Amino acid sequence: MYPSGIDQLLCDEIVDIATEAMNGAPKHPDKKEMLKLRAAWAKGALKKYFDFMEKRISENGGLCAGKELSIADLLVRCSVDDITSGALDGVDAKFLEPYKACIALAEKVKSHPKMK
Repeated sequence: MYPSGIDQLLCDEIVDIATEAMNGAPKHPDKKEMLKLRAAWAKGALKKYFDFMEKRISENGGLCAGKELSIADLLVRCSVDDITSGALDGVDAKFLEPYKACIALAEKVKSHPKMK
């Protein structure tokens, strides 16, 4: 699940980006304020993170790094699932519509025999 060589660097890059993206979700004790902050975050920082991951996955033929499933692919799946499940209040599931490669990768990870 952890590649070697240059693929290791690409994997680490996506791991860092996916982690930072999801950990960056604004939190606030006032629900109304939190929803406002998250809507702005989704249009700004979260969009930039997903733009980057989408480009990297597309350039690499559908995976984050190398030719085998890696920990980075798992994190992309978790990020996609957090959004589609509604776990991130204030981020509409439609946010992911432009990110076809990220969605396809999440599905690929879900259907992988090692994930069942």
